[in-house]
Amino acid sequence: MSSIDDRIRPHVVIVGVAAVGKTTLGAAVAPKVGVPFRDNELTMERRHGVTIEELSRKPENDEIIDRLLWETYQELLAAADRTLVAATPRLLGRSDFWELTRERAITVHLRSKPLRVLRRDAALQQGVPLSQVVLSEADKAQFYYYYWWRLRHCQKADHELRLQGKIEVDVARLTEVVGSLLTASRHDFWNRLRPSDLG
Repeated sequence: MSSIDDRIRPHVVIVGVAAVGKTTLGAAVAPKVGVPFRDNELTMERRHGVTIEELSRKPENDEIIDRLLWETYQELLAAADRTLVAATPRLLGRSDFWELTRERAITVHLRSKPLRVLRRDAALQQGVPLSQVVLSEADKAQFYYYYWWRLRHCQKADHELRLQGKIEVDVARLTEVVGSLLTASRHDFWNRLRPSDLG
């Protein structure tokens, strides 16, 4: 694989399905590798003073949400300083998302088992511990459809990191990958990184 110019692709972008842990892991990893962390959705909400949940109460706002998220993402990748960015899953189906991202960043797909992600998402939505989450077969079927549909887009990423579901382990492994991407020469990193290192 050819060498990649750090000046052209200074950022690392984390992609993954909703609730896989992009924000949690990204926020923990960024200080360890010495770069700022920006979450696409949270940054948009802070800049515009409104949450996605609030906007989502009106179905006609879907286009507005996507536009604001896209504009925010473009601004994040325009930054001169290296940054670790968590991209919103809502943008992954856009061809222009991937075109811009390939110009400005290296992508890492955080992948976890579907049921683990669903349980985490349900716990967040219900405000209960994972141990108290109860899932119906209908819940699982609906989520599996979403998971495999979204996974197709995530697999366009440069790298894939299979999460173990243990925060300390996952933070350590992602720190190693992101740190290498940010500090090593791209050519050297790509040559010595084997697929098994990420799987």
